[in-house]
Amino acid sequence: MKHTFLCFLSIMLLGAAASVSANPMDDAVAVWQMDGPANARGTENGLTVHGDVTLGVPLDGKDAEASKRRGGDGKVARFVRGSYLSAGGGTDNKLNITGKTMTIALRVKSASGTWDSPVLSRHGGHAHLAYNIYSSRDRLGCEFRTTMNRSLLAASVPFADMRPAGEGRAAWHDIVCRIDGAKLEMFVDGRCVDEDFMLGVFRGNDLPLLFGAENTGGGVKAGFEGDMDHVAIWNRALNDEEIITLSGGKDDADLRERTDRGIPGESLQYWRPPNNYYVGDTLPFWDEKTQRFHFAYLLDREHHAAKNGYGAHQWAQASSADLVNWTHHPLLLPVTEQWEGSICTGSVFLHGGKYYAFYATRAVRDVPAPDGKCYEGEFAAYATSADGIHFTKQDPNPLVVLKGEDGYSRAGRDPVVFQDERDGVFHMYITSNYKGHGCWAHRTSKDLKDLKLERPVLAGGGDPECPDWFKWGDTYYLIINWGNGFYRVSKTPIGPWEKPNAPDKLMAGAPRVPKTAAYKDGRRIITGWTNENGFGGHAVFHELIRHKDGTLGEKF
Repeated sequence: MKHTFLCFLSIMLLGAAASVSANPMDDAVAVWQMDGPANARGTENGLTVHGDVTLGVPLDGKDAEASKRRGGDGKVARFVRGSYLSAGGGTDNKLNITGKTMTIALRVKSASGTWDSPVLSRHGGHAHLAYNIYSSRDRLGCEFRTTMNRSLLAASVPFADMRPAGEGRAAWHDIVCRIDGAKLEMFVDGRCVDEDFMLGVFRGNDLPLLFGAENTGGGVKAGFEGDMDHVAIWNRALNDEEIITLSGGKDDADLRERTDRGIPGESLQYWRPPNNYYVGDTLPFWDEKTQRFHFAYLLDREHHAAKNGYGAHQWAQASSADLVNWTHHPLLLPVTEQWEGSICTGSVFLHGGKYYAFYATRAVRDVPAPDGKCYEGEFAAYATSADGIHFTKQDPNPLVVLKGEDGYSRAGRDPVVFQDERDGVFHMYITSNYKGHGCWAHRTSKDLKDLKLERPVLAGGGDPECPDWFKWGDTYYLIINWGNGFYRVSKTPIGPWEKPNAPDKLMAGAPRVPKTAAYKDGRRIITGWTNENGFGGHAVFHELIRHKDGTLGEKF
């Protein structure tokens, strides 16, 4: 009997826990359901109406059902242009979120599809802004102020990129702005559409939270005209599943990756991701297990200007079995820490059934890494995966710190790792500078963990970037990137590396930083990017050709 009661109690508790976790709004700092001025859970201030706002307007049919699927109550606040709501600052100023994490979610619809107004804000002018969600004539956006970012954390998306196609201006939209301590991500209808990268902590203000308006510092500007279903604020970062729930569940939410335009059969030749993104250094690899070509690349935003100029690059990827039909995947290596100024170039390979991604992190000066130390420069690290899609960063991070070792004046970045099939030893070449000469630092390992420093591989001509190593036929190739790509050849995996008896430049012209990967039937693909505004542009694909004498050429 006692056992039966305990089982029953356990089931009840599990059921209760499941029901709590199923509704993300349960632990929100504040939730406004819009059915009346006093219905504001989590803050005793409620809502003050300014002008012609009608609360508690019932929705009909599918709109009411959609509201309830997202945690709403099927009732909305209806705004006439020039009117707005105020929630004050919340009891004990609790709407002034502090720290590094927060989430704002709301469901909203323009009455006529004409946008150009504040939506939700604690503003006061950009020098005093705490957070702001706004619309312009062609896009939705959000802004947050922090202590260390030189400019506002900001993300936005054009209405033209929203679902349903052609109706983005007039449709209901679920907007979620999530800051997880490392970055701001803006979700519209369940899909991450843009992001920015956080440094420091939030800077608040003492101004009231306004719905449909903003305090400009010289008065209140109102202009929203339409319906607002519900608004919620958290002092934590919601997870992806909770954001999907707030966007109506998997049947309603836009589940595309941020890099996916949603165009079936879209070619990646001369392609870049949608909205504010560009293609940086490319990192292609061939998956022998799945027979798929993976186009990994640095996802660039703002042409290297993001995160106070550190770049904040992340590894994104798409894969294909035929180079025609592409599947866009989650970020391969995202920025997950404030100290990560950028995830730099590296290499991916399969060994022993496990995928390895060796990369470098450009450290943000004066921001401690997980080991508590502050670094300056770039440092090699690695991540592993069981499927070649979902990677997990490994400790220690950083793995390789060259700066300070005898003769090295640069920490080291852009690692390429390969195995000498003659003795099974792994070799790592890392961009660095040794006694005033550009070089690749050279480390060896038998287990990909304990790395022994060898004599550097000197290349000259400045610090050689982004090395690429591969074997094709009976020849070994090494690509050196001094802005553009040049290649060297050897009859052994580790050199000596010699200039070929032919033109040694790859992807001549605009494409930058070429790297290669195998493909079917002994073929090989070389990829790069078009240089636009300093860094980042469009992807370029060529096919690499190996001539009878071992020299290389290219074709489309």
